[in-house]
Amino acid sequence: MDYREQSDLIQELLDGKKAAFDRFYDRYAPLVVHIAQRITGDWMEAEDICHEVLLEALRKLKDYDPKRGSLDAWISVIAKSRSLDQLRKLEKMTAKTMDTLPEHRTASFSPEEALLRSVQNQELVAALHRLPVQQREALLATYWKSLTHKETAEALGRPLGTVKSVIRAGINNMKKQLTALQQGGTKDESYESPRMRG
Repeated sequence: MDYREQSDLIQELLDGKKAAFDRFYDRYAPLVVHIAQRITGDWMEAEDICHEVLLEALRKLKDYDPKRGSLDAWISVIAKSRSLDQLRKLEKMTAKTMDTLPEHRTASFSPEEALLRSVQNQELVAALHRLPVQQREALLATYWKSLTHKETAEALGRPLGTVKSVIRAGINNMKKQLTALQQGGTKDESYESPRMRG
């Protein structure tokens, strides 16, 4: 998109023309999804971030200064920022949830049993961190926060059917990860659940 086309598109967007929004979305959605997926490692999360980024770009469009860079570069900066914000939020939520896991008191077990339980707990955390973000979120909410599937769907802002599918995929994925870890595997064998829009 050259400077003239970019200027025309911006003006049409500011004028509220729907056709301009369609062109804007078709042009920049793939760029934003690519950036967000690369940072978060999750396509579903990337699609959610894409919607937020494009809406934010439209809200701030009047502040865009073409002298400071292309529209592509400006939107890319917003996409990177929002993706990193979401990644930090998810990592913080995961860490906080992990902190609530019950501690095993070594006094109740022999040294061998205590060591085995410690290793198992470490494997569980490692397996969770190998999961795609959406699966990890759903499993943490359902099994560590003890939310129902309906409550999990409401908390994550996703349809109930989508959440159930993600949870099933997450459970199967956890089994694969734990098996691989117990066999001494280091390769990340996680897989994504089918792409479903929230």
